[in-house]
Amino acid sequence: MRRQLFFTLLLIASAYGSAWAVDSPDETSRAFALALHAAMEDPAQDLAMQIECTNEQGIRSLHLYTEGVAIWNQQVQVGIDGKVRERLLEELLKADFPSFETHYGGKANSGRIEAPNIVMCSIQVQTGGLEKASYQDVNGERSVTFMKLAASLLDAVEPLGVQGVRANSMTDALALLKQGRLAPQILVLRVMHLPADATQAGGMLRIESGKLSRRSYQPGVNVGDWVTAPLDADTFHTVVQQLLDTEVWLLPQALPSSDTYQVNIIVLNHSLLIRSRPLNNQAVQQKTAQGTAFTALADSLLSLHPATQ
Repeated sequence: MRRQLFFTLLLIASAYGSAWAVDSPDETSRAFALALHAAMEDPAQDLAMQIECTNEQGIRSLHLYTEGVAIWNQQVQVGIDGKVRERLLEELLKADFPSFETHYGGKANSGRIEAPNIVMCSIQVQTGGLEKASYQDVNGERSVTFMKLAASLLDAVEPLGVQGVRANSMTDALALLKQGRLAPQILVLRVMHLPADATQAGGMLRIESGKLSRRSYQPGVNVGDWVTAPLDADTFHTVVQQLLDTEVWLLPQALPSSDTYQVNIIVLNHSLLIRSRPLNNQAVQQKTAQGTAFTALADSLLSLHPATQ
């Protein structure tokens, strides 16, 4: 029945495209609605989603990756099966999410320098190569339809958090990544290197959502484009093992080095930010051994390059 409805919509869009354009000029919304219907019909079609809402009780959030793994409330990994995926898509279609405004409440951005909007709730969905985002500002009139949809989407996933995978610390989180109990998509790693010689180019590396990205970085001179490719299993395991071997959770946040380095690691609700740079403070200089281990780690990570086809 659902398949018949979807292909009926496609036929209508094809045969009566010009007439439909008169009745509904928002072609982007129509295309996104068709993409959601296609995702209902084809479980293999990608579906990613990010939702975060804040109220008097606190924050509820969902980050769903295309592989079906998700982070609930920034604290626990859960798996989204076909039944839950279908419910999420049904809620989006039932609420007519494709027609939602980008912004509800507060003031629309005029382009002038002004106080930023304070987001109370946001919904971002990607599927079929298309993306749609909408958010509710804390100030101004609230959209009942928007808030109801956000709550429904979060309610669909919240029960899964009870049986999800948690980490008690960064040490535990990295061990779970190595064991395969946490998915590669859960690892967020950002590395930056700036040579002391400003005439030399540095680099930036990013691992996020199961992808490896890299670009050259020379502030004020050139910032290259990101080159991105899927993170292969061997590289992922090598990176995790290096983080474990270096015992990054024991490193101080500030370390000495001849160049400037920065490494940021995020796994679920555990985060580390370690920096090294030329420092004269005697107490910091005593950490030379740790600084050497840290820069060796950063250089090794920065030697990785996305696989090119």
